[in-house]
Amino acid sequence: METGKYQQKWRNFFVRKDFLHVEASQVNAMMEALTQVIARIKADNDRLLLILEEATSGKWKDDQLEVKLSEAVKQAGRCKAHLSKLKIPFDVDTEIN
Repeated sequence: METGKYQQKWRNFFVRKDFLHVEASQVNAMMEALTQVIARIKADNDRLLLILEEATSGKWKDDQLEVKLSEAVKQAGRCKAHLSKLKIPFDVDTEIN
């Protein structure tokens, strides 16, 4: 993961904007945690997409189909579990104006 690069970017932002050190450390920690969650979501989503792309390409034999689709369902569950950790202050089905 390249989380260090993003953490440094945020740290530089707060130093330039002269935020207090304690608050900047707290925000940096939150940003690092959020970056790690997003990286896990991306990795699991990439695995899910790979499985689905293989399914549509016809690479699998009929006897592999059930096992591979079961893997896809597990990957989707992992993505959902990661996303459930994020608090969203609005209903995601609601349009934002």
